[in-house]
Amino acid sequence: MKVVIVLLLAAVSLGHAEHRGRDYVRDKICQEFNSMGKDNFRSLAIIMNSKKFSNATFEEISHLVKEVVSLAETCCAKGADPSCYETGTNSIMPAPSLSVWTGHGPVHRCGFTHEYSSNYGQAPLPVLVGSIKSYLSMVGTCCISPSPTVCFLKERLERKTLSILTTMSNKICSRYAVYGKEKSKFSTLIMFAQKIPSASSEDLSPLAEDSAEVFSKCCSSMAEDCMQKELSELTTKICTKLSSKDQKFSDCCKGKNLLENYLCMYSLQPAKSPQLPEIQRPTDEQLCTDDGSHQMDQFTFEIARRHTNIPEVFLSKVYDAAHNLVNGCCTAADSIACVSSKRPQLRGEILKFLTKASELCGEYNDLTFLEFKQRLKESFSKTMPDAAPASLTELVERRANFASTCCIMNAPPVYCGLKINAEVGHTCDHDSCMLI
Repeated sequence: MKVVIVLLLAAVSLGHAEHRGRDYVRDKICQEFNSMGKDNFRSLAIIMNSKKFSNATFEEISHLVKEVVSLAETCCAKGADPSCYETGTNSIMPAPSLSVWTGHGPVHRCGFTHEYSSNYGQAPLPVLVGSIKSYLSMVGTCCISPSPTVCFLKERLERKTLSILTTMSNKICSRYAVYGKEKSKFSTLIMFAQKIPSASSEDLSPLAEDSAEVFSKCCSSMAEDCMQKELSELTTKICTKLSSKDQKFSDCCKGKNLLENYLCMYSLQPAKSPQLPEIQRPTDEQLCTDDGSHQMDQFTFEIARRHTNIPEVFLSKVYDAAHNLVNGCCTAADSIACVSSKRPQLRGEILKFLTKASELCGEYNDLTFLEFKQRLKESFSKTMPDAAPASLTELVERRANFASTCCIMNAPPVYCGLKINAEVGHTCDHDSCMLI
């Protein structure tokens, strides 16, 4: 545990030193390098750079590593020339895509650390460091065990909580990095709304607010136990509020491990869309009051619970368009006239968009993949009777790949945001696109 704390302190030094000049950087780097030792310094450096530059290959990082560690050993030695650091970094300055201070060590440990950090690059640094150290410790222990299979099974069970924490924190922090706090709150609200569509926004909004607070607090925190502690407390709140409203949530909350309970709830599939009263749309006048944004969020929430087969990445388009309307019209000289002129056309566009999204994702989730592709082929054949067989095949494959990636729960928001525009339609890419 002490080593982890030292690593985290070093991370703070590395992260903030660059603003204080080269002498400060050299002194802090050497202080940490000498106190931590080459192996621990290397491990932290690989983690940090793999997180920050996840597209870099291991070969790119390794090429720089050799020179950098040599530089550190030379310039941080007692009696080294004060200009050694600046001269050395100028001579080996890497391409802009890579950081100077990476690390170096046994190849197998560095393939693993680099790949693991790239795959879980959005997990908080303390969680990532702890998980990597735990995994390497497990390998080191079990590979010399007389019964390695039994050892690995035992060790994996013991590190199950840490494994779940790493996976879940990477998922939620990845989405938080894209969405920010307010949209993360909306995303979580939609998740709850589609899993328990019978619950009201009054039940779910506080939980979405609390979730966004946890993500905001812990995704960039250097506190070692922030994510585990806060996510456990959040799980308790969710279970207390929602167990009585849904049997599946209740079943998830019966476990003794709170992080397992959270994963269980997070993984629940959306419920079937219920029969609910017609949505009450906000009036033009309501949209440009202090409560206008809330009115738009409430409207999107009501859409989500009535169309549970439309994933959040699609409804995110509705969210964006709704806030574009509020932000665009409500600063105009005649805000009500602006809203009134925009809503009729955009209402029709949104209806078409939701219909196409519901049809596509509904079929994808209701049919087997082969049946879904056959349905696509039949549909394209009707709408494009003169298309060549090769063109139809290409269209079917492209649409099927899109659906398999974006018609699923927790679909990647950046990738799907772009693909939705191309495959389903535009909703907010130009000035007139402002919703309902």
